[in-house]
Amino acid sequence: MNIKKISKKKLEIIFIIFREESFGHKDIDHLLPFLYFLNSSSNYNYSANLLILENQSNYKKNLDPRVQFLFKLKNIQIKYLFNNIFLSKIKNTLETFNNNFLIKFFNRVFNRFYLTYLKTKFRQIKLKEKVGKNFIKSKNPLVVTLHSNTKVQKLVGKIKEINKKTKWMVLPHGTELAENDMLIDTDLRKKKENKINKNYCNFDFYLFNNKFDILKKKIKSSEQKKYYLLGSLRFCKEWLKTKSKLNLDGNDVAVNRKFKVKILFVLPKKNINIFWDEVIRTIEFISSYSEIEIIVLNYDSFFPIFPNQLKERNNIRFYLISKPHSTSKLIEWSDIILHAGSIVVFEFFIKKKITVLPRYLTCNTFFSEKYDAGLVLKNRDELRDLCNEAISSLKNLKYKYEKNYNYKNKKFIDDFVNANTKSVPSNLMKIISKIYDKF
Repeated sequence: MNIKKISKKKLEIIFIIFREESFGHKDIDHLLPFLYFLNSSSNYNYSANLLILENQSNYKKNLDPRVQFLFKLKNIQIKYLFNNIFLSKIKNTLETFNNNFLIKFFNRVFNRFYLTYLKTKFRQIKLKEKVGKNFIKSKNPLVVTLHSNTKVQKLVGKIKEINKKTKWMVLPHGTELAENDMLIDTDLRKKKENKINKNYCNFDFYLFNNKFDILKKKIKSSEQKKYYLLGSLRFCKEWLKTKSKLNLDGNDVAVNRKFKVKILFVLPKKNINIFWDEVIRTIEFISSYSEIEIIVLNYDSFFPIFPNQLKERNNIRFYLISKPHSTSKLIEWSDIILHAGSIVVFEFFIKKKITVLPRYLTCNTFFSEKYDAGLVLKNRDELRDLCNEAISSLKNLKYKYEKNYNYKNKKFIDDFVNANTKSVPSNLMKIISKIYDKF
């Protein structure tokens, strides 16, 4: 009996990483689960170039387990924008000794110069060398990015000139968190914008995290055939379990047993609609409890400026994103998490942490509120009640929280992370199959 051999579908892919100058390997965080699940599939025979628009020397001694895992993935050749050992040494030195105001000042000056240098090298990029001969000759060439702004569009346009058959797929790096449009401090428009977003008209395929992302992007109805509802690969339960098993989250956070309660406060970015004076007062109030240890996780070492007497308290730690611990490990360390606009809120809920939105800190309206997901504090009085309840009996507080919010939290995650599918990775493979058929 002759058994017909089923040939694997062949793809030649270029992944482009843009944001490695930012804290925490943001693009790699979003791209890794895609690469992992694609590697795990038996249906595709693919080879890929991963183009990191950064300095190669920054990666030679990079001990971040996510970066190390990326290097070990099969079928992937990594290329960089440039290689400059001298700049890498300066960058590493400033980051290593970034513990006083003068060094921080020089670090800020250097970062501005470095970003300008990156832009110059980007303009000089030789794309034919970076994409490789296989991609140039491929019948199924696919470019994958996590952004679709003007800079990305120009780069992808040049790649399409090299191989006219190239298709462009956008795998979103983030998701909508709030219902309102005026999210940042400079949003002072008198009229609501109803214009079609042109950035969502030039791609070939766009993989959305959830239905709300689709509604808020204002896409032409004629373009809707290009997008697919995927779910969130970064925050799906399959990936969180996998990266924990592979130890991609780094070292555990030290636990000080003398404290009854561990609180993580994930600060939003500087430009989000936040009342920063009240943020500082909130941190000051929580840390006034000798039974509570609090870790403040921030994006910016220069902002906000915390009072010296606050920084000197022995029950408070101030960390920057990914330094010295991953956000995932900080989440695991915590009993209670405060947030006011952070994409990692989905991981709080999936890991069943007591998730708290101090509503009085922000004038944004988050989707989690629409679902009544997590505890919402209307004022500092309710914060006081929460802290007193936590130190009285953390066990009782957890029981009460789970009883009141588990169902609502699950509904929120089903819509925003799982896209109401049984498996986000399985959904990805179905979408890739549909995209392959369009070559």
